[in-house]
Amino acid sequence: GKNKNKNNNKEEFFEFKNDYFASIFVNLFRRIVVVSHRGTQLKWNAKGSIHADLVSVIGKKISTHEDSTLRFMDVLNRYGFAVNIKKEENEEYYDKYREYYSTNFPGIYTYNEQEEAFTIYINLNHKCCQSYEDNQEHYTWNVFHTGHSLGGFLAEICSSMAFSKNLYQPAITFESPGSKEHIIDLFLKKYNNQAEKIYETIDITEYLASPNAINTCNIHIGNIWQIDEKNDSGTFLALKDSHSMPRIVKK
Repeated sequence: GKNKNKNNNKEEFFEFKNDYFASIFVNLFRRIVVVSHRGTQLKWNAKGSIHADLVSVIGKKISTHEDSTLRFMDVLNRYGFAVNIKKEENEEYYDKYREYYSTNFPGIYTYNEQEEAFTIYINLNHKCCQSYEDNQEHYTWNVFHTGHSLGGFLAEICSSMAFSKNLYQPAITFESPGSKEHIIDLFLKKYNNQAEKIYETIDITEYLASPNAINTCNIHIGNIWQIDEKNDSGTFLALKDSHSMPRIVKK
């Protein structure tokens, strides 16, 4: 992975050989982590995103792409990750970061005086909820998943996996092909028949354009909002426009 800084946020990139890619955005003051899962890349790769569309979305089986997603989030939830803040890259916020974490969170903060840098250790599993109804304030870090198209599908899967492990990680997705059947089937097999419980308590919000070949692929889950009433997805070009993030953002 690699990282870059922008204002008071930190962004981390993670890419796998089978084409799975995620960006992690961290707001260090609000202690918010957003995991953004990339959607379909229009290039053929036997273990890539198009393969995931065919195997996971349509075939409702775990593809290598989806398996990488689940493994990645499992490691992230178990062990967390570290954010390194260098003064030369964060002139405006460096002193504020250092004072905030050294004062309030000394246990997850280390300082390197020689390099004028410090490290914050982010443990997403620091305080697990005892039940879904627990308030978000009980968590050290608030974690959210998001994504568009296949990325939205993967975000919903990761949010479900977190809920099955008693972690509160909501998902906000855009133009997902729908994941309800896959989630129930996946968690019925892997998590001791807790699928119905997960389905009843999961916190997923989906934003969809007008009905098209992608967003009507499967049954959806969570709170569903249609943000585009114009039904013009009859051709490939119209579908591409209806399904695109620029149009969704515009709406």
